[in-house]
Formats: sequence, structure tokens, C-alpha cells
Amino acid sequence: MSGRPMLLNVGGFVVAFPRDVLLCEGLRDTCLAVLLNRFDSWMITDDNRIHFIDADPFYFIWLTVKLRHLSCSRIDVSEIIEGCPALAFYHDRFFAKTAVTIEPQHGDHDSEAFRGFMAVMGPFISSSVAGGTGGSEVWARRECVGRHLPQGGGLRPPHSVGPRRRHAAADEQLT
Repeated sequence: MSGRPMLLNVGGFVVAFPRDVLLCEGLRDTCLAVLLNRFDSWMITDDNRIHFIDADPFYFIWLTVKLRHLSCSRIDVSEIIEGCPALAFYHDRFFAKTAVTIEPQHGDHDSEAFRGFMAVMGPFISSSVAGGTGGSEVWARRECVGRHLPQGGGLRPPHSVGPRRRHAAADEQLT
């Protein structure tokens, strides 16, 4: 890894995410670490070729700050989960442990662990990749706060802001 943050378009907001911190012991076996450090080339990108994650931007902004100031490999989420239970949804998914490693192993694409990883992280992987269920294109960065956009198959808790995936009907509404 280069040590430089990875640009992520999270729900329409671009953040400089410190993915290298996820390589620390205790974090490297999480689904998010494997997604961002092994399968980044499989991820959906926006029109500006920035990796896209269809999730709540607030969670990733909070997580970015936490990771930059991490003193151990444990992330305490109680302070944000009390105020917004939907954030537990994201944290449980992204920080679930996986047996899939960051370094590819011979034959691991055929393993039960790989299938389990794809079941959890598939929505963030392009549908052009076997097992990816995340679609193929998204908006770059749009100002659409307060607009309800058509459902795009993204991964959102029930009460969150609508997805930022590109749909022909939504494009026509914006023009």
C-alpha cells in the first residue's frame, strides 16, 4: 500500500479514507479491509473513477476520523450507535470477520469463505464480476439532498437517504 488515503464516494460524498490502517492486526481480517485492500479493482466506481460505496456518508466520515486516531485495533461504536441505530447496520457488516485474506490464496475463489464474503460484500462489487451484485455505474457527485431517488438495489437501512445509483428515470428527473 502507498500510505495515501483511498478516495471513496460514499453515498454521494467523497472522503479520503485511510484504508492502510485496516491492515493492522485485529482489523485486517474484516470484510472492509479485504474489500478495500484486495478487491478494490472489483468495486463500482463513479464517473470520476472514484470507488463507490452505497452507504451512509456519516458512518464513513466518523470511521475515517476514528481510524486516523486509532490507538488499538478495537473501534468503539457505542457513541454513534446510541444516537443512530442504523449505523450499527453498517458497522456490523463492514467489520464482520472473514476467513478470506487480503493476499490471494490458490483456490480461495471456490471456498465457502469466499462465497460468504461475497454474500456480505457483493453489493459493493460491480455486477460485471462473478458474485458482484452492486450494479455497474453510479453518479459522480450530485447535490440531491432531500430528493427521493428510485431504489437502486444498494445496501441501506430502511430509513436512510435514497441511493445514489444512476437510473435512466432519475437522470431524466435531474435534467
